[in-house]
Amino acid sequence: MAEPYLTMAEIEAAYPNQWVILDRPRSDRYGNLLGGHVIASTPDREERDRQLEQLPPHLTHVATLHTGVRPFTVGPVVPFANRLLTCFVLVCLVAGAGWFGQWLTYRLEVPSEVRVFRSNATALESHADDVRSGRVKPEPDGTPNPRYPLSEDLWQAGIVACTVSDGIIWYHLPSGALDGGSSYLVTPSDRAESVGKLPGRLSRRTYHFTTLSGNWAYWFVLAG
Repeated sequence: MAEPYLTMAEIEAAYPNQWVILDRPRSDRYGNLLGGHVIASTPDREERDRQLEQLPPHLTHVATLHTGVRPFTVGPVVPFANRLLTCFVLVCLVAGAGWFGQWLTYRLEVPSEVRVFRSNATALESHADDVRSGRVKPEPDGTPNPRYPLSEDLWQAGIVACTVSDGIIWYHLPSGALDGGSSYLVTPSDRAESVGKLPGRLSRRTYHFTTLSGNWAYWFVLAG
């Protein structure tokens, strides 16, 4: 039986340095996880993958994350930068530039992957349907997972590639040198399949996976 709803602070306190699977996760308007109902936890990634595979079919809205520190944290530079940017936002608000402060806060707090999805959900869904139906053909590059041509609006949105493997349509997003992994927007090749089941089918080292609207998800996969 799933536990009662817990906030992220409560989850991190109760399950330190563990992989946690959440049922009915809640997010704020920026796409940041607020909490959920813990249905499984383990310090072992492979055990987490087995737990995802064994989830009952009725659990279609789930998220998984690790409550510990990301292994590729780069030290005090990032916290300092965050404090500096936060101070700048406060200065803008105090100076009366409330509209600018709200815009800048949105840009800082909303994950870029969520912004890309929200701004291009219709174009992404249309392109995915074209891939499923065969209207968009893979490029003949001779690789096991060939790329599919992207529409101009998806290129403009910053999506760098589209591939299909393991029954998943992967939309590749840019990753910085210090990110330590790769970011994707994903949706199942089979429309009838729930996107929440995808992490349990693969051995990818997931750091963060959260479902979005319309059977899509943001998936951050660790390198190595």
